[in-house]
Amino acid sequence: MPGGYTGYLQSLKRVCSVVAEERPTPAELAGILETVLKVKPIGARLRKSFLRKVGVVVVHDGICRLGSWTERWLASDDDRVLIALLHGRCQFVGELLAAAREPLTNEQLLAVANDRYGMGWDTQTQVGNRRGWLQSAGMLADTGDGKVRVTDAGRALLAELALHDPAARSPIEAVVEPPRVEPPIEVSPPVADTVDGIVEAVKSFATDSSHPDRFERAVRDAFAFLGFQAEWLGGSGKTDVLLDATLGRTDSYRVVVDCKTSASGTVGDQQVDSVTLGDHKSKHDADHIALVAPNPSGRRLFDRAKQHKVSIISADQLGGLCRQHAKTPLGVDDYRSLFAHGGSLDTEAVDERAGEVGRLIVLAAATCEAIRERSTMFGRLSARDLLLILADQPVAEGTTEDELQALLDTLASPLLGVLHGSKSEGYRVTTTVWLPSVASRPSLNSSRSIPPGDLSRLTSSESSVTAIHIDKTSRPTVAWTASSGHRTERRTENGWPTARTSHAVIP
Repeated sequence: MPGGYTGYLQSLKRVCSVVAEERPTPAELAGILETVLKVKPIGARLRKSFLRKVGVVVVHDGICRLGSWTERWLASDDDRVLIALLHGRCQFVGELLAAAREPLTNEQLLAVANDRYGMGWDTQTQVGNRRGWLQSAGMLADTGDGKVRVTDAGRALLAELALHDPAARSPIEAVVEPPRVEPPIEVSPPVADTVDGIVEAVKSFATDSSHPDRFERAVRDAFAFLGFQAEWLGGSGKTDVLLDATLGRTDSYRVVVDCKTSASGTVGDQQVDSVTLGDHKSKHDADHIALVAPNPSGRRLFDRAKQHKVSIISADQLGGLCRQHAKTPLGVDDYRSLFAHGGSLDTEAVDERAGEVGRLIVLAAATCEAIRERSTMFGRLSARDLLLILADQPVAEGTTEDELQALLDTLASPLLGVLHGSKSEGYRVTTTVWLPSVASRPSLNSSRSIPPGDLSRLTSSESSVTAIHIDKTSRPTVAWTASSGHRTERRTENGWPTARTSHAVIP
């Protein structure tokens, strides 16, 4: 949500006010979010989907209204209600609060999310988004050195939460493969030729201060993997790595990259010469400056970097971008936003774009599968036919007929030729080789139910029906069940039918 770490709830209240007053249709809600939050269409789509999935906004008879717990939050002005709702509907919310009992950076919280809870996030965006909700509710506080720590209000809420314990999961059979033996990394270019090798080289060479050229070459290879024309220069008076994004006469851009190693694993302001970086930018006629280092730290470093428009990228963050790119390749035009403002790296725009591309890939797979299954009975299918067929699938939520038509045209283009047909005659398949099935994709989600009723605790455990202590009358309850991430329905002990999904993604 816009507004910085302290402004999430105010932004949400503005949205709720418009929804309550105008009672828009789902299609109109996206436009409202664009206007009120001043976000792009992709960002509006993500936020609309999120608000509906967690129950902040509900749809009845084609009209958007505020959910019952949203109304209770606004009426009581008790931010615990909203955080309880988020904890019940989204993964790693209360768990983040618990992790922040000791001051931690976003990077350290990302490690907790992935190592302990298996979230599988490549960048810090999801941690930052959860931090925004919790910090704007007064549950987290900035310690002033790039870390956050739980507040007294957060501790009080934690006392009422039953957190998810990964160790309590039922054992799952796994196929154990023998460990892969990587070939030794060479110092000559390239240092690695796989994403795992590239990421490992960046991380390991970042602390090898006796051989800074190794780190510089590893950084070059990482950016080359992202699609840049990356050149290692090094040497006195030169930038370490020069990046070119060749996008035409008016849209191309160039980045000078300074690489700092540190045997201690930390780089501070005293190790960075902003004046020299500016000189490198001028010498190479570059548009942007970036600094890559192991665990950059200190408020002064980030403040001065923002002042001089130097984008600070940690070795872990660069590795995360490479892993994300391996899953969902983007273009260098998409990566322009990484260098636009300077200071702490902001990957939100890149993550949103990757999420949208990933959604379209899954939607394409579901579309092809629907045509394959239904066309034998009904013949060629149009975009409207497919929109009705896919209406109950989460992947198609928010998809319009025009968007689906554009996707069909792409799949039927001579370049791909997966489908044959046109808008007027409908589409059929041309091949039996399919994009990965939606059902075959692993999911991080688990279904949860949150019916109204008397609660004593709110849980993110996968085995019990418990709730949060908010007041003495009615509070949101929650229960987790193992699922594939698709929408499920069941009844809890108090008999309320619910259908909810626990989400790994928060915009």
